[in-house]
Amino acid sequence: MGQALKLCDGAITTNTYLAGKIAEFSGLSVHVVPNFMNREQLDVSDAVFQAKRSSGFRSEGRRCFGYFSGSPSHQHDFAIVQTALAEVLAHRDDVEVAIVGYIEKGELLSKFSDRIKYFPFQDYVNLQRLVGQVEFNLMPLQSNSFTDCKSELKYFEAAAVGTLSIASPSFTYSRAIRHSENGYLSKAHEWVDSLLHALDRSDAYPVMAEVARQDALSKFGWQVQARTILRALGLSE
Repeated sequence: MGQALKLCDGAITTNTYLAGKIAEFSGLSVHVVPNFMNREQLDVSDAVFQAKRSSGFRSEGRRCFGYFSGSPSHQHDFAIVQTALAEVLAHRDDVEVAIVGYIEKGELLSKFSDRIKYFPFQDYVNLQRLVGQVEFNLMPLQSNSFTDCKSELKYFEAAAVGTLSIASPSFTYSRAIRHSENGYLSKAHEWVDSLLHALDRSDAYPVMAEVARQDALSKFGWQVQARTILRALGLSE
């Protein structure tokens, strides 16, 4: 991959951290074009969000933490929050968990099987519907260069449907999320307190959801990317 990169005239990537790594390795000119949502994703997200807004963002039954996995490598990231989830489930009967994608059913959460729902890997459109069914989107990440290269995708997909994210303070997440304004940031040792804090701030949820959605649409919708893409292709100043 590195040799193929060096044969290119330039590079395009999704965040400034990864752009710096590419430039350092290759010496090429690097442009950043963020990941963003397409028209179909936004149409589905809008319908989900409007339904949540019309209900006042009220939960039907238990409030739900969701973890949405895109690859088997996320098992190590999920392990960061697994113990905290078990502790919160043990003390709060009003909480449940939805786990989507490539996550194995571990022993730690097995005793709460009646409050944990598992779903297979989803296509990107149906994923929006599932993300919209939970109150909180969990984004734990190991702290290393690989995870700092990840984009804002999980944050803005959730924000578009009115679901708040609780995330590790990686390079990208710490820049996308303004703590207690459009989501929450949590260090590895803080996850129990972070989950409980988010649950106990239910009065703030509607305002935070509106702020997060507006942020997502203004930065990560397809309709606001043209100038950035043209600049990356050398077709615009």
